[in-house]
Amino acid sequence: MDSLSIMYSRVRFKSILIFTLIAIIFFTWLNIQLPVVSSKGKILEKKPKSNEKKNLSQKSKEESRTDCGIDLPYLNAGKLRGLACEFKFPLEDSCKLTRSIFSGEVTQCDKSEKVSYCSLVAKDVKCDLVSCQGHVKSGYLNIATGHMIWREHQSPDRLSQAIRQLIDQGGHSNYVYIRCPAGTQLLILPDKPVKRDHVTNEQRTSVSINMLLLDSVSYFHFHRSLPKTVGKLKDLQHSADVKVLSYPLFQSIKSRTFENMQALFGGVVDTKQTFSTQGSPKSPLLLQETLQPLRDKGYENLFLEDLCWTWEWGISKDLLVHNKSLGRAEYWRNLWKAFHVGGITSYGISPAGCEVLLANGKPDPFHGVPAVCYNGRYHHSYIFEYLAQYQQQRVDAGIPYTSFYGSNTPHDEDGTRIKTLDVDLANHIEHVTKQTNTLTIIFSDHGNAYGTFPQSHQQGRDETYHPIFYMIVPKGAQLNLGEEVMRNLIANQGRLVTMLDIHYLLKYIATPAKAVREGLVSTLSPERTCQDLTLYQPNICICNLKDEIVLSDVELFLLAEFASAQISKSMMENSGGAQNMKCYLLLPVNYSHTSITTRKDGHYAVSMDIHFTSPSKSLETIFVTISYKPASHGSTTMTLLANERRSPYSPYRPCGDGPITESLCICQTGVTYSLNIADNWLTDVSRYSDTITHRESHQLNSCIYIVRYLIGGYGCSLYAVNICTEPTYHVIAYGLDNLRTITYSNVPVNGWYLVPKAIQFLTVLHSKSSPSFPNTSFMFRAKQS
Repeated sequence: MDSLSIMYSRVRFKSILIFTLIAIIFFTWLNIQLPVVSSKGKILEKKPKSNEKKNLSQKSKEESRTDCGIDLPYLNAGKLRGLACEFKFPLEDSCKLTRSIFSGEVTQCDKSEKVSYCSLVAKDVKCDLVSCQGHVKSGYLNIATGHMIWREHQSPDRLSQAIRQLIDQGGHSNYVYIRCPAGTQLLILPDKPVKRDHVTNEQRTSVSINMLLLDSVSYFHFHRSLPKTVGKLKDLQHSADVKVLSYPLFQSIKSRTFENMQALFGGVVDTKQTFSTQGSPKSPLLLQETLQPLRDKGYENLFLEDLCWTWEWGISKDLLVHNKSLGRAEYWRNLWKAFHVGGITSYGISPAGCEVLLANGKPDPFHGVPAVCYNGRYHHSYIFEYLAQYQQQRVDAGIPYTSFYGSNTPHDEDGTRIKTLDVDLANHIEHVTKQTNTLTIIFSDHGNAYGTFPQSHQQGRDETYHPIFYMIVPKGAQLNLGEEVMRNLIANQGRLVTMLDIHYLLKYIATPAKAVREGLVSTLSPERTCQDLTLYQPNICICNLKDEIVLSDVELFLLAEFASAQISKSMMENSGGAQNMKCYLLLPVNYSHTSITTRKDGHYAVSMDIHFTSPSKSLETIFVTISYKPASHGSTTMTLLANERRSPYSPYRPCGDGPITESLCICQTGVTYSLNIADNWLTDVSRYSDTITHRESHQLNSCIYIVRYLIGGYGCSLYAVNICTEPTYHVIAYGLDNLRTITYSNVPVNGWYLVPKAIQFLTVLHSKSSPSFPNTSFMFRAKQS
């Protein structure tokens, strides 16, 4: 070969090499520019095949977690490493948000409004009416009828004498109001323990139980909001006389108080017994399972709450006593009948909550009350004062007691009112550590379920199901519980626990010879996970899962579509058909806050918030849990396990048909046009968005249409619509199993029956390989039924 040919060959080789390199760079650039599925579920477009569905067994990119600078004493006391359920620190990007939301100053009561006319000095009553500015009245609750009795007094001596008589006679409501034109004072009165002819040795050595339930407080929010209380617990770390036990792996059974209380007192977790927020439980709170055996053993049982007993929330509702049609006296008698059945011997100063809340202009403390105050003092400070007095009297008399105080102070929409508890709670801890034979349980039912934090960040949603749980065990209680029980209580600090485990501890204290050794008094397995627990759904497991399950955004949106269709179906059935339903069919526009775990049956439990657009363009949210069993092709299994409205639904109440539909309804009140009427729904285009990329309608005959929404190219949802006024049509799917690269959800063997003007969800399809689906008119047939 001559030199010219050799040179030409080299040039050609270099040209080919350069061209190849340019082509590789170009196609690499092109691949980068391809739109991908959003990790937030917001934009679903065409995505490379290799990325469309992630490997379900492979852990996704590790999210950065930190303690956010929160002081967490006792966290390592339970030796949390190497457990099946690992402790989950907060997401790092939530730290700044929580600091901005919860950094406000503590709301103080206006002390300038405070008046004081009478005081208890060395068990005597002293009154001074110089500041009264007029006539004075005293008011107390008649415990026989539930009515307030008011009496006028002409002098300080007569007022003192009247209050003294209340104390001496007993049988009063443990408090008295002293009212003058200048203001009203709430004075806490001592009560007398039930006289015992003889206190047995068993009673003297029985461990008293002091329970403080802080409603709506997560593990992290407790520590970020109560520095004095946390500091007091830290001070006890090296005490020789008191042992503090911390249970950082405390899983909420449900994001509502009743179900957690039923597990605590009744030992029952019945996931089939559900009711709406505005409804009532199907069976009452089973206090008697725990408190009756304690009462029979000689305990006095005190139940305290900071609500109004005549209002729709609180113990009267939980015991199925609440009835607006009853007169006050009958209502009160029914409440005490329920108390007797449940084993409660005292309601303490709880009834004072009615007057306190009335003074704050609210029937309950849940919304719009930055601090619940009365006469310049926090409401809870009165309760802690009474509680300490009640406990000390029984300790001095050698009488065992059970006290339960359910505080709703932390239950507010901002999550900041809990700070007002800090000083009084820290002081109460100091008080109970001196009661050597009293076991104190400080816990919550769940974290905050509404407000800015849980609605705006995944960390807030996680904290909804991660409550607080501490126990304070002085030396006398340690000795009387016994070495084996104490050993188990200490070891179980590093285990996943629920309210049900605390129930078994209470049962053991009540009847140690008969009680089944379960829960905290047993040795719980370090392999315990949420799969081993009975939880109400929807729920989020608090464990930091070692092998995270990852589903593609298309799959998750298809699950949201499926769940929404099932909720719409239940509303239609409740309303007598789509044509009669005032609430819109639910068509999701987005989803967020997903959590995926594996159930015992091998199916995935997928929890998520599903978002819908209301007629006013506000975003409405329903929290769901779906059981999902993926398949390589053919039928997949999807089941809606539970749903729970997150956004307020009271604006849509006029459209609801009963409590079930009310709590799920989205509508436009006063407008007759409805998207549920088949003709209108068929032509409506309001659902087009970045998520729903395309919509098609295929006519099977003169009445039946199949509507298809394309979701991110790799998924679609299918609905059937009967636009005719008659007859009913039978729609059958066929040939779906032949679609080797496509999966579909729950297609009934016998198909669907579409009555006139009906809208029927059919299925969701998921393509594993290409963003294309066969014509839906070839997948369904319709004939008159």
